[in-house]
Amino acid sequence: MPARRSPLWSPPAQRKGRVGHLCRNRPRTCVPSAHAKLLQKYGGLLVTAAVAVVLAVGGWQAWRYYEARETARVAQNYLAR
Repeated sequence: MPARRSPLWSPPAQRKGRVGHLCRNRPRTCVPSAHAKLLQKYGGLLVTAAVAVVLAVGGWQAWRYYEARETARVAQNYLAR
C-alpha cells in the first residue's frame, strides 16, 4: 500500500521536508536565498512605493470629495437666491 500523502494544510512536521517543491523545476536563481537578498535590497523601496501609491490615491479621493462638496455648496447657494 503506497504511503498516504499529507495534505498541504497539515503541520510541517507531517510534510517531512516537502517544502522544497516550490523551486523544484525552476532555474537556479529561484533559491529562497536569492529572493531574500532581493527583498532585503529592494524591500524598503517596495514599501515606500506602496505607501506613496496609497497616499496618492487617498489624496485624489479627498480632492474629489472636496470638489463635490464645494460644488454642492455653490449650487445650494445659487438655488437659495
